[in-house]
Amino acid sequence: MSFFKSVEPIFKRETISKCKGSYTVELSFNAGVELGKGNPSKTEVLISCFNNDEKRKKLIWAKEIGNVPMPTASWHGLSIIVIHNNNVIVGYSNEISCYRLFNGSLIWNLKFKTGVVKELFLSKENDSLYTYTAIQSLKANKRISNISKLDLGGQLLWEAEKPGREITYTGPPKYYEGELMAHSSDSHSCFINQKTGKIEKKFFSKV
Repeated sequence: MSFFKSVEPIFKRETISKCKGSYTVELSFNAGVELGKGNPSKTEVLISCFNNDEKRKKLIWAKEIGNVPMPTASWHGLSIIVIHNNNVIVGYSNEISCYRLFNGSLIWNLKFKTGVVKELFLSKENDSLYTYTAIQSLKANKRISNISKLDLGGQLLWEAEKPGREITYTGPPKYYEGELMAHSSDSHSCFINQKTGKIEKKFFSKV
């Protein structure tokens, strides 16, 4: 029998938002505020869509996702909401869901085996999505890439070639002079073919 009572980390309600026209989509959750302590077990993730036509926001629809894992500590600046073609695509826990912007009806949902979604953004052609997830286990780190590309219907187009057997990407891919580049855990800048996901070249770059 343990005499020690587990203590939930201190948290506050955090909100990530994205606006388009008269619409605002918000993803809110209970996030830990102490470095290294993580999030509370009750994250109470909520997705909400508001109309801003009037002087105050009017709620159109909301989805209660529940107590699912969310990025910790580094959640600041997360880009996990995309609004495109009257649809809203949201990343939470290890899932991405696409909803109708006007009524919240679910169009598609995709789950990842790697970990929580930390980045989600449109390709420069606006015809596909790039995703970045946080590796949460050594087993997954050896087998699965944590950068992928999806079409707008939620179908996987490719998983980026891994930089090495036990090497992973440490951040989301970014466009660099028109090319797609991501940093790896062995301190390389990897340039990824945007059509195939294969690594075309990589350079040592301690970052």
